[in-house]
Amino acid sequence: ARGWLYIQLSNFPSHYLVLVIADDEFRYALISVELLSDTMYANLIMKDIGWLDIRRIHGENVVVPAQPEQPEARTGQKRKRDVGDEGKEKGRPSSFHLETQVLRELYAYCCARVAYTKVERQFKLRGIPYTHVNPTNSAPVTTELAHIQSSLARSVPALCVQSSDILSGAPAAEAAMPNIRVIPLNWWSDKKAQVVTCVKLKYVQQPMGKRAGANIIRPSKRIIYDTTEAVVSFLSEDVDTCVDEFLEEWARVSKMVVIAREVGQMAKDKKWDGVRLLSFDLQTVEFAYSEDYSVSISCTDQLSASGGSFDLRFSRCPHAPNPPSSSSNLNKDDLFNPHDDAEPFMRHILRHGRLAPSLHRLVRLLRDTLPIVAELEDMRVQAEKDGHSLDTFAKAAGWYRVLYGDLRHALDFRLMTEQRVAILDASYSLFPPGNHPPSTLGQDEGSSSMILGLHPIPGFAEIILDSIRDVTSTGGSLGKLAPVDVGVVCDALAVRALGRAIHDRVRARLKE
Repeated sequence: ARGWLYIQLSNFPSHYLVLVIADDEFRYALISVELLSDTMYANLIMKDIGWLDIRRIHGENVVVPAQPEQPEARTGQKRKRDVGDEGKEKGRPSSFHLETQVLRELYAYCCARVAYTKVERQFKLRGIPYTHVNPTNSAPVTTELAHIQSSLARSVPALCVQSSDILSGAPAAEAAMPNIRVIPLNWWSDKKAQVVTCVKLKYVQQPMGKRAGANIIRPSKRIIYDTTEAVVSFLSEDVDTCVDEFLEEWARVSKMVVIAREVGQMAKDKKWDGVRLLSFDLQTVEFAYSEDYSVSISCTDQLSASGGSFDLRFSRCPHAPNPPSSSSNLNKDDLFNPHDDAEPFMRHILRHGRLAPSLHRLVRLLRDTLPIVAELEDMRVQAEKDGHSLDTFAKAAGWYRVLYGDLRHALDFRLMTEQRVAILDASYSLFPPGNHPPSTLGQDEGSSSMILGLHPIPGFAEIILDSIRDVTSTGGSLGKLAPVDVGVVCDALAVRALGRAIHDRVRARLKE
Protein backbone atom coordinates (compact mmCIF):
# COMPACT_ATOMS: atom_id res chain seq x y z
CA ALA A 1 0.00 0.00 0.00
CA ARG A 2 1.19 3.50 -0.85
CA GLY A 3 -0.83 5.26 1.85
CA TRP A 4 -3.81 5.24 4.16
CA LEU A 5 -6.61 7.64 5.04
CA TYR A 6 -8.38 7.07 8.36
CA ILE A 7 -11.92 8.43 8.78
CA GLN A 8 -13.27 8.16 12.33
CA LEU A 9 -16.96 7.26 12.72
CA SER A 10 -18.50 10.08 14.74
CA ASN A 11 -21.11 7.89 16.45
CA PHE A 12 -18.58 5.13 17.14
CA PRO A 13 -15.21 6.76 17.98
CA SER A 14 -13.38 3.44 18.31
CA HIS A 15 -14.09 2.53 14.66
CA TYR A 16 -12.58 3.90 11.45
CA LEU A 17 -13.27 3.72 7.74
CA VAL A 18 -9.85 3.23 6.14
CA LEU A 19 -9.12 4.18 2.54
CA VAL A 20 -6.07 2.20 1.40
CA ILE A 21 -4.13 3.54 -1.60
CA ALA A 22 -2.89 0.45 -3.45
CA ASP A 23 -0.86 0.32 -6.67
CA ASP A 24 -3.84 0.01 -8.98
CA GLU A 25 -6.91 1.09 -7.00
CA PHE A 26 -8.43 2.27 -3.75
CA ARG A 27 -9.34 -0.39 -1.23
CA TYR A 28 -11.60 0.08 1.78
CA ALA A 29 -11.69 -1.45 5.23
CA LEU A 30 -13.57 -1.07 8.51
CA ILE A 31 -11.37 -1.39 11.59
CA SER A 32 -11.90 -1.21 15.34
CA VAL A 33 -9.15 0.13 17.58
CA GLU A 34 -8.28 0.22 21.25
CA LEU A 35 -6.64 3.15 22.99
CA LEU A 36 -3.52 2.36 25.02
CA SER A 37 -3.98 4.90 27.76
CA ASP A 38 -0.74 4.01 29.53
CA THR A 39 1.44 5.03 26.56
CA MET A 40 3.02 8.46 26.22
CA TYR A 41 1.22 9.39 23.01
CA ALA A 42 -2.02 7.45 23.62
CA ASN A 43 -1.24 4.93 20.92
CA LEU A 44 -3.94 2.96 19.16
CA ILE A 45 -3.84 -0.73 18.32
CA MET A 46 -6.07 -2.38 15.74
CA LYS A 47 -8.39 -5.00 17.25
CA ASP A 48 -10.34 -6.09 14.20
CA ILE A 49 -10.50 -5.44 10.45
CA GLY A 50 -13.03 -6.17 7.76
CA TRP A 51 -12.53 -5.47 4.06
CA LEU A 52 -15.43 -3.82 2.24
CA ASP A 53 -16.75 -4.85 -1.17
CA ILE A 54 -17.61 -1.47 -2.66
CA ARG A 55 -19.34 -2.96 -5.69
CA ARG A 56 -21.70 -5.00 -3.54
CA ILE A 57 -22.46 -1.98 -1.37
CA HIS A 58 -22.86 0.71 -4.01
CA GLY A 59 -23.26 -1.24 -7.23
CA GLU A 60 -21.02 -1.88 -10.21
CA ASN A 61 -20.82 1.73 -11.41
CA VAL A 62 -18.46 3.21 -8.83
CA VAL A 63 -15.92 4.81 -11.20
CA VAL A 64 -16.15 8.47 -12.08
CA PRO A 65 -15.44 9.20 -15.75
CA ALA A 66 -12.49 11.42 -16.52
CA GLN A 67 -13.27 15.13 -16.40
CA PRO A 68 -13.51 16.89 -19.79
CA GLU A 69 -10.67 19.18 -20.72
CA GLN A 70 -11.07 22.70 -19.40
CA PRO A 71 -10.26 25.78 -21.51
CA GLU A 72 -7.38 27.95 -20.45
CA ALA A 73 -8.46 31.03 -18.51
CA ARG A 74 -6.60 33.63 -20.56
CA THR A 75 -7.16 32.62 -24.16
CA GLY A 76 -10.27 30.48 -24.00
CA GLN A 77 -8.45 27.96 -26.17
CA LYS A 78 -7.79 24.33 -25.39
CA ARG A 79 -4.33 23.65 -24.07
CA LYS A 80 -2.20 21.85 -26.58
CA ARG A 81 -1.08 18.60 -25.05
CA ASP A 82 2.09 16.75 -25.76
CA VAL A 83 2.03 13.23 -27.05
CA GLY A 84 3.49 12.06 -23.76
CA ASP A 85 0.68 13.67 -21.83
CA GLU A 86 -1.92 11.84 -23.87
CA GLY A 87 -0.25 8.55 -23.15
CA LYS A 88 -0.22 9.29 -19.47
CA GLU A 89 -3.95 10.08 -19.51
CA LYS A 90 -4.72 6.81 -21.23
CA GLY A 91 -2.60 4.87 -18.79
CA ARG A 92 -4.01 6.45 -15.61
CA PRO A 93 -6.05 3.90 -13.65
CA SER A 94 -9.65 5.08 -13.70
CA SER A 95 -10.32 3.26 -10.38
CA PHE A 96 -8.58 6.11 -8.56
CA HIS A 97 -11.50 8.38 -9.43
CA LEU A 98 -13.97 8.37 -6.52
CA GLU A 99 -17.23 10.24 -6.09
CA THR A 100 -17.87 12.02 -2.81
CA GLN A 101 -21.30 10.39 -2.67
CA VAL A 102 -19.74 6.94 -2.85
CA LEU A 103 -17.44 7.80 0.04
CA ARG A 104 -20.43 9.02 2.04
CA GLU A 105 -22.22 5.74 1.40
CA LEU A 106 -19.19 3.76 2.51
CA TYR A 107 -19.07 5.82 5.69
CA ALA A 108 -22.78 5.22 6.33
CA TYR A 109 -22.39 1.51 5.61
CA CYS A 110 -19.59 1.28 8.18
CA CYS A 111 -21.80 2.98 10.76
CA ALA A 112 -24.54 0.48 9.97
CA ARG A 113 -22.23 -2.51 10.31
CA VAL A 114 -20.95 -1.30 13.68
CA ALA A 115 -24.50 -0.71 14.94
CA TYR A 116 -25.62 -4.16 13.80
CA THR A 117 -22.54 -5.80 15.29
CA LYS A 118 -23.30 -4.25 18.67
CA VAL A 119 -26.86 -5.57 18.54
CA GLU A 120 -25.73 -9.01 17.39
CA ARG A 121 -23.20 -9.15 20.23
CA GLN A 122 -26.03 -8.66 22.75
CA PHE A 123 -27.95 -11.53 21.15
CA LYS A 124 -24.90 -13.79 21.31
CA LEU A 125 -24.26 -12.99 24.98
CA ARG A 126 -27.84 -13.98 25.77
CA GLY A 127 -27.77 -17.06 23.55
CA ILE A 128 -30.54 -15.70 21.32
CA PRO A 129 -30.43 -17.01 17.73
CA TYR A 130 -31.09 -14.45 14.99
CA THR A 131 -31.35 -14.28 11.22
CA HIS A 132 -30.81 -11.54 8.64
CA VAL A 133 -33.79 -10.47 6.57
CA ASN A 134 -34.25 -7.95 3.79
CA PRO A 135 -35.94 -4.89 5.31
CA THR A 136 -37.16 -3.71 1.91
CA ASN A 137 -39.45 -6.70 1.51
CA SER A 138 -42.15 -5.02 3.58
CA ALA A 139 -43.42 -1.52 4.13
CA PRO A 140 -42.36 0.56 7.14
CA VAL A 141 -44.08 -0.48 10.33
CA THR A 142 -45.64 2.88 11.16
CA THR A 143 -46.11 6.18 9.41
CA GLU A 144 -43.94 7.82 12.05
CA LEU A 145 -41.07 5.53 11.03
CA ALA A 146 -41.74 5.71 7.30
CA HIS A 147 -39.27 8.56 6.79
CA ILE A 148 -36.48 6.58 8.43
CA GLN A 149 -34.80 4.98 5.47
CA SER A 150 -31.58 5.09 3.48
CA SER A 151 -30.46 4.40 -0.07
CA LEU A 152 -28.28 1.65 1.42
CA ALA A 153 -31.22 -0.22 2.95
CA ARG A 154 -30.88 -2.99 0.35
CA SER A 155 -27.25 -3.52 1.37
CA VAL A 156 -27.94 -3.59 5.12
CA PRO A 157 -30.28 -6.42 6.16
CA ALA A 158 -32.46 -6.20 9.24
CA LEU A 159 -32.32 -8.66 12.12
CA CYS A 160 -35.12 -11.06 12.99
CA VAL A 161 -35.49 -13.02 16.22
CA GLN A 162 -38.17 -15.39 17.44
CA SER A 163 -40.38 -14.19 20.28
CA SER A 164 -39.98 -17.59 21.95
CA ASP A 165 -36.22 -16.94 22.15
CA ILE A 166 -35.91 -13.27 23.09
CA LEU A 167 -38.96 -13.32 25.38
CA SER A 168 -38.15 -16.64 27.03
CA GLY A 169 -38.96 -16.17 30.70
CA ALA A 170 -40.34 -12.68 30.12
CA PRO A 171 -43.82 -11.82 31.41
CA ALA A 172 -46.77 -12.15 29.04
CA ALA A 173 -44.59 -13.58 26.25
CA GLU A 174 -47.71 -15.14 24.75
CA ALA A 175 -48.95 -11.68 23.72
CA ALA A 176 -46.37 -11.43 20.88
CA MET A 177 -46.45 -12.91 17.39
CA PRO A 178 -43.49 -15.21 16.50
CA ASN A 179 -41.29 -12.86 14.43
CA ILE A 180 -39.72 -9.78 16.01
CA ARG A 181 -37.71 -7.36 13.85
CA VAL A 182 -34.74 -5.41 15.20
CA ILE A 183 -33.59 -2.50 13.02
CA PRO A 184 -30.81 0.00 13.86
CA LEU A 185 -31.65 3.55 12.77
CA ASN A 186 -29.90 6.84 12.02
CA TRP A 187 -26.62 5.16 11.10
CA TRP A 188 -26.72 7.09 7.82
CA SER A 189 -27.05 10.53 9.46
CA ASP A 190 -25.27 12.73 11.95
CA LYS A 191 -27.86 11.90 14.61
CA LYS A 192 -27.16 9.44 17.38
CA ALA A 193 -27.71 5.84 16.30
CA GLN A 194 -30.90 4.21 17.59
CA VAL A 195 -32.53 0.80 17.46
CA VAL A 196 -36.21 0.06 16.86
CA THR A 197 -37.68 -3.32 17.82
CA CYS A 198 -41.02 -4.11 16.18
CA VAL A 199 -43.49 -6.53 17.76
CA LYS A 200 -46.86 -7.48 16.34
CA LEU A 201 -49.37 -8.24 19.08
CA LYS A 202 -51.63 -11.27 19.05
CA TYR A 203 -54.36 -9.42 20.88
CA VAL A 204 -55.60 -6.27 19.17
CA GLN A 205 -56.80 -3.92 21.89
CA GLN A 206 -57.88 -0.48 20.74
CA PRO A 207 -56.87 2.49 22.92
CA MET A 208 -59.58 4.00 25.07
CA GLY A 209 -59.96 7.25 26.93
CA LYS A 210 -58.16 10.34 25.62
CA ARG A 211 -56.36 8.37 22.86
CA ALA A 212 -59.44 6.59 21.54
CA GLY A 213 -59.75 6.66 17.74
CA ALA A 214 -56.10 7.46 16.99
CA ASN A 215 -54.35 5.23 14.45
CA ILE A 216 -50.90 6.00 15.85
CA ILE A 217 -50.31 6.74 19.51
CA ARG A 218 -47.07 7.46 21.30
CA PRO A 219 -47.66 6.90 25.03
CA SER A 220 -43.99 7.57 25.77
CA LYS A 221 -40.86 8.75 24.01
CA ARG A 222 -39.72 5.17 23.47
CA ILE A 223 -42.97 3.54 22.33
CA ILE A 224 -45.03 3.93 19.14
CA TYR A 225 -48.24 1.93 18.74
CA ASP A 226 -49.90 1.36 15.39
CA THR A 227 -53.45 0.55 16.46
CA THR A 228 -54.49 -0.51 12.96
CA GLU A 229 -51.79 -3.16 12.53
CA ALA A 230 -51.40 -3.90 16.26
CA VAL A 231 -47.64 -3.30 15.95
CA VAL A 232 -45.66 -1.84 18.82
CA SER A 233 -42.30 -0.23 18.00
CA PHE A 234 -39.86 0.09 20.89
CA LEU A 235 -37.23 2.78 20.33
CA SER A 236 -33.89 2.57 22.11
CA GLU A 237 -31.54 5.55 22.27
CA ASP A 238 -28.50 3.41 23.11
CA VAL A 239 -27.34 0.72 20.69
CA ASP A 240 -25.24 -0.98 23.37
CA THR A 241 -28.20 -1.59 25.71
CA CYS A 242 -31.08 -1.89 23.24
CA VAL A 243 -31.95 -5.49 24.15
CA ASP A 244 -32.23 -4.75 27.87
CA GLU A 245 -34.28 -1.63 27.16
CA PHE A 246 -36.61 -3.57 24.89
CA LEU A 247 -37.16 -6.31 27.47
CA GLU A 248 -37.93 -3.73 30.15
CA GLU A 249 -40.42 -1.88 27.97
CA TRP A 250 -41.94 -5.14 26.76
CA ALA A 251 -42.47 -6.35 30.33
CA ARG A 252 -44.43 -3.17 31.02
CA VAL A 253 -46.39 -2.97 27.76
CA SER A 254 -47.24 -6.66 27.49
CA LYS A 255 -48.67 -6.71 31.00
CA MET A 256 -50.89 -3.76 30.19
CA VAL A 257 -52.06 -5.49 27.00
CA VAL A 258 -52.95 -8.64 28.93
CA ILE A 259 -54.77 -6.68 31.64
CA ALA A 260 -56.76 -4.67 29.07
CA ARG A 261 -57.67 -7.86 27.21
CA GLU A 262 -58.85 -9.61 30.38
CA VAL A 263 -60.88 -6.60 31.52
CA GLY A 264 -62.49 -6.40 28.09
CA GLN A 265 -63.48 -10.05 28.32
CA MET A 266 -64.84 -9.65 31.85
CA ALA A 267 -66.94 -6.69 30.70
CA LYS A 268 -68.74 -9.03 28.28
CA ASP A 269 -69.47 -11.61 30.99
CA LYS A 270 -72.70 -11.12 32.96
CA LYS A 271 -71.17 -12.46 36.17
CA TRP A 272 -68.80 -9.47 36.15
CA ASP A 273 -71.58 -6.89 36.06
CA GLY A 274 -70.21 -3.37 36.39
CA VAL A 275 -66.72 -4.17 35.08
CA ARG A 276 -65.78 -1.93 32.15
CA LEU A 277 -62.60 -0.65 30.57
CA LEU A 278 -62.19 3.12 30.95
CA SER A 279 -58.74 3.88 29.57
CA PHE A 280 -55.85 2.03 27.90
CA ASP A 281 -52.69 3.42 26.28
CA LEU A 282 -50.03 0.65 26.64
CA GLN A 283 -48.64 2.30 29.78
CA THR A 284 -51.70 2.32 32.02
CA VAL A 285 -55.01 0.48 32.21
CA GLU A 286 -57.93 2.02 34.07
CA PHE A 287 -61.19 0.17 34.62
CA ALA A 288 -64.27 0.20 36.83
CA TYR A 289 -64.69 -2.96 38.88
CA SER A 290 -68.10 -2.18 40.41
CA GLU A 291 -70.48 0.75 40.09
CA ASP A 292 -68.30 3.89 39.95
CA TYR A 293 -65.31 2.43 41.81
CA SER A 294 -62.27 2.27 39.55
CA VAL A 295 -58.59 1.38 39.63
CA SER A 296 -55.68 2.42 37.41
CA ILE A 297 -52.82 -0.09 37.00
CA SER A 298 -49.28 0.55 35.79
CA CYS A 299 -46.00 -1.24 36.43
CA THR A 300 -42.39 -0.25 37.11
CA ASP A 301 -38.89 -1.73 37.55
CA GLN A 302 -39.62 -4.70 35.32
CA LEU A 303 -36.00 -5.91 35.10
CA SER A 304 -35.27 -5.72 38.81
CA ALA A 305 -34.34 -8.84 40.76
CA SER A 306 -37.77 -8.83 42.40
CA GLY A 307 -39.53 -8.97 39.04
CA GLY A 308 -40.93 -5.46 39.12
CA SER A 309 -43.94 -4.06 40.91
CA PHE A 310 -47.43 -2.81 40.12
CA ASP A 311 -48.77 0.60 40.99
CA LEU A 312 -52.50 0.77 41.74
CA ARG A 313 -54.38 4.07 41.93
CA PHE A 314 -57.94 3.88 43.22
CA SER A 315 -60.55 6.52 42.40
CA ARG A 316 -64.22 7.08 41.59
CA CYS A 317 -65.79 7.69 38.19
CA PRO A 318 -69.33 9.10 38.66
CA HIS A 319 -72.00 7.94 36.23
CA ALA A 320 -73.12 11.51 35.56
CA PRO A 321 -72.42 12.65 31.98
CA ASN A 322 -70.58 15.72 33.25
CA PRO A 323 -67.09 15.21 34.67
CA PRO A 324 -66.79 15.43 38.46
CA SER A 325 -64.87 18.70 38.29
CA SER A 326 -67.87 20.42 36.73
CA SER A 327 -70.36 19.25 39.35
CA SER A 328 -70.83 21.73 42.14
CA ASN A 329 -72.33 19.20 44.56
CA LEU A 330 -69.29 16.89 44.55
CA ASN A 331 -66.27 17.26 46.79
CA LYS A 332 -63.08 15.28 47.21
CA ASP A 333 -64.72 12.93 49.74
CA ASP A 334 -67.30 11.92 47.13
CA LEU A 335 -64.47 10.90 44.78
CA PHE A 336 -62.41 9.01 47.36
CA ASN A 337 -62.15 5.26 46.86
CA PRO A 338 -61.63 3.57 50.26
CA HIS A 339 -59.77 0.69 48.62
CA ASP A 340 -56.86 3.11 48.33
CA ASP A 341 -55.91 2.32 51.94
CA ALA A 342 -55.39 -1.34 50.99
CA GLU A 343 -53.24 -0.61 47.91
CA PRO A 344 -49.99 -2.01 49.42
CA PHE A 345 -51.74 -5.36 49.92
CA MET A 346 -53.71 -5.39 46.67
CA ARG A 347 -50.77 -4.81 44.35
CA HIS A 348 -48.97 -7.95 45.55
CA ILE A 349 -51.83 -10.11 44.30
CA LEU A 350 -50.80 -9.38 40.69
CA ARG A 351 -47.31 -10.74 41.31
CA HIS A 352 -48.41 -14.23 42.32
CA GLY A 353 -48.71 -16.67 39.43
CA ARG A 354 -49.71 -15.89 35.86
CA LEU A 355 -51.04 -12.41 35.26
CA ALA A 356 -54.48 -13.22 33.84
CA PRO A 357 -55.63 -15.46 36.75
CA SER A 358 -54.05 -13.03 39.22
CA LEU A 359 -56.06 -10.16 37.73
CA HIS A 360 -59.26 -12.17 38.12
CA ARG A 361 -58.40 -12.77 41.78
CA LEU A 362 -57.76 -9.06 42.29
CA VAL A 363 -61.05 -7.98 40.69
CA ARG A 364 -62.99 -10.61 42.63
CA LEU A 365 -61.37 -9.49 45.89
CA LEU A 366 -62.12 -5.83 45.16
CA ARG A 367 -65.75 -6.61 44.44
CA ASP A 368 -66.14 -8.84 47.50
CA THR A 369 -64.54 -6.35 49.90
CA LEU A 370 -66.28 -3.29 48.45
CA PRO A 371 -69.25 -3.51 50.90
CA ILE A 372 -66.75 -3.64 53.77
CA VAL A 373 -64.58 -0.68 52.76
CA ALA A 374 -67.58 1.41 51.68
CA GLU A 375 -69.32 0.93 55.03
CA LEU A 376 -66.16 1.58 57.04
CA GLU A 377 -65.61 4.79 55.09
CA ASP A 378 -69.18 5.89 55.86
CA MET A 379 -68.53 5.14 59.54
CA ARG A 380 -65.39 7.26 59.49
CA VAL A 381 -67.05 10.19 57.72
CA GLN A 382 -70.05 10.12 60.08
CA ALA A 383 -67.80 9.99 63.15
CA GLU A 384 -65.84 12.96 61.83
CA LYS A 385 -69.05 14.94 61.36
CA ASP A 386 -70.18 14.02 64.89
CA GLY A 387 -66.84 15.05 66.36
CA HIS A 388 -65.94 11.52 67.46
CA SER A 389 -62.55 9.85 67.15
CA LEU A 390 -62.56 6.79 64.90
CA ASP A 391 -59.92 5.19 62.73
CA THR A 392 -60.41 2.65 59.93
CA PHE A 393 -57.58 0.91 58.12
CA ALA A 394 -56.58 -2.25 56.26
CA LYS A 395 -54.67 -5.04 57.98
CA ALA A 396 -54.48 -7.24 54.86
CA ALA A 397 -56.14 -7.50 51.46
CA GLY A 398 -59.26 -9.06 53.02
CA TRP A 399 -58.97 -7.79 56.59
CA TYR A 400 -60.14 -4.37 57.79
CA ARG A 401 -60.34 -2.84 61.26
CA VAL A 402 -62.37 -0.16 63.03
CA LEU A 403 -60.41 1.27 65.97
CA TYR A 404 -62.43 3.31 68.44
CA GLY A 405 -61.32 6.52 70.10
CA ASP A 406 -60.09 4.96 73.34
CA LEU A 407 -57.62 2.87 71.27
CA ARG A 408 -58.54 -0.16 73.39
CA HIS A 409 -61.48 -1.58 71.50
CA ALA A 410 -61.79 -2.51 67.83
CA LEU A 411 -63.94 -4.39 65.33
CA ASP A 412 -62.47 -6.62 62.64
CA PHE A 413 -64.10 -7.30 59.26
CA ARG A 414 -62.56 -10.33 57.57
CA LEU A 415 -63.45 -11.69 54.16
CA MET A 416 -64.13 -15.43 53.98
CA THR A 417 -64.79 -17.79 51.10
CA GLU A 418 -68.07 -17.79 49.17
CA GLN A 419 -68.57 -14.04 49.71
CA ARG A 420 -68.97 -14.32 53.46
CA VAL A 421 -67.67 -11.83 56.01
CA ALA A 422 -66.80 -12.33 59.67
CA ILE A 423 -67.42 -9.36 61.98
CA LEU A 424 -65.33 -9.99 65.10
CA ASP A 425 -64.14 -8.48 68.34
CA ALA A 426 -60.55 -7.61 67.36
CA SER A 427 -59.19 -8.35 70.83
CA TYR A 428 -59.56 -12.10 70.29
CA SER A 429 -57.17 -14.23 68.28
CA LEU A 430 -58.89 -16.73 66.04
CA PHE A 431 -56.48 -19.55 66.88
CA PRO A 432 -54.53 -20.61 69.96
CA PRO A 433 -50.93 -19.31 70.07
CA GLY A 434 -48.57 -21.55 68.10
CA ASN A 435 -51.42 -23.31 66.30
CA HIS A 436 -52.37 -21.20 63.31
CA PRO A 437 -53.81 -23.27 60.47
CA PRO A 438 -54.41 -21.57 57.13
CA SER A 439 -57.50 -19.40 57.29
CA THR A 440 -59.68 -17.74 54.71
CA LEU A 441 -60.19 -14.87 57.11
CA GLY A 442 -56.82 -13.33 56.34
CA GLN A 443 -53.49 -13.18 58.11
CA ASP A 444 -53.81 -13.87 61.84
CA GLU A 445 -52.42 -11.45 64.37
CA GLY A 446 -50.29 -14.11 66.01
CA SER A 447 -50.39 -12.43 69.41
CA SER A 448 -52.65 -12.23 72.42
CA SER A 449 -54.91 -9.34 73.34
CA MET A 450 -52.46 -8.26 76.02
CA ILE A 451 -49.69 -7.82 73.45
CA LEU A 452 -52.05 -5.99 71.11
CA GLY A 453 -53.27 -3.74 73.89
CA LEU A 454 -56.90 -4.35 72.86
CA HIS A 455 -59.60 -5.14 75.40
CA PRO A 456 -62.72 -7.25 74.80
CA ILE A 457 -65.79 -5.22 73.91
CA PRO A 458 -68.17 -5.37 76.90
CA GLY A 459 -71.26 -7.49 76.23
CA PHE A 460 -70.28 -8.13 72.63
CA ALA A 461 -72.32 -11.35 72.29
CA GLU A 462 -75.41 -9.45 73.42
CA ILE A 463 -74.61 -6.62 71.00
CA ILE A 464 -74.50 -9.10 68.10
CA LEU A 465 -77.94 -10.55 68.88
CA ASP A 466 -79.49 -7.13 69.43
CA SER A 467 -78.02 -5.85 66.16
CA ILE A 468 -79.48 -8.79 64.24
CA ARG A 469 -82.91 -8.05 65.73
CA ASP A 470 -82.56 -4.35 64.88
CA VAL A 471 -81.91 -5.08 61.20
CA THR A 472 -84.59 -7.75 60.79
CA SER A 473 -87.19 -5.63 62.59
CA THR A 474 -86.81 -2.92 59.96
CA GLY A 475 -87.36 -5.39 57.14
CA GLY A 476 -83.70 -5.80 56.26
CA SER A 477 -82.58 -9.08 54.71
CA LEU A 478 -79.48 -10.60 56.25
CA GLY A 479 -79.38 -13.91 54.39
CA LYS A 480 -77.48 -16.67 56.14
CA LEU A 481 -76.10 -15.79 59.59
CA ALA A 482 -73.82 -17.71 61.93
CA PRO A 483 -73.24 -16.07 65.33
CA VAL A 484 -70.01 -17.23 66.99
CA ASP A 485 -68.48 -16.64 70.41
CA VAL A 486 -66.65 -13.45 69.42
CA GLY A 487 -68.70 -12.20 66.49
CA VAL A 488 -70.91 -13.18 63.58
CA VAL A 489 -70.48 -14.53 60.05
CA CYS A 490 -72.81 -13.10 57.41
CA ASP A 491 -73.16 -12.68 53.66
CA ALA A 492 -71.16 -9.85 52.09
CA LEU A 493 -74.38 -8.17 50.99
CA ALA A 494 -75.49 -7.91 54.63
CA VAL A 495 -72.29 -6.24 55.83
CA ARG A 496 -73.47 -2.68 55.41
CA ALA A 497 -76.70 -3.04 57.38
CA LEU A 498 -75.45 -5.44 60.04
CA GLY A 499 -72.02 -3.86 60.33
CA ARG A 500 -73.51 -0.40 60.90
CA ALA A 501 -75.94 -1.75 63.52
CA ILE A 502 -73.12 -3.49 65.42
CA HIS A 503 -70.92 -0.40 65.18
CA ASP A 504 -73.64 1.90 66.54
CA ARG A 505 -74.29 -0.37 69.51
CA VAL A 506 -70.55 -0.83 70.24
CA ARG A 507 -70.01 2.93 70.20
CA ALA A 508 -72.98 3.44 72.52
CA ARG A 509 -71.74 0.72 74.89
CA LEU A 510 -68.25 2.25 75.06
CA LYS A 511 -69.75 5.60 76.10
CA GLU A 512 -71.37 4.05 79.17
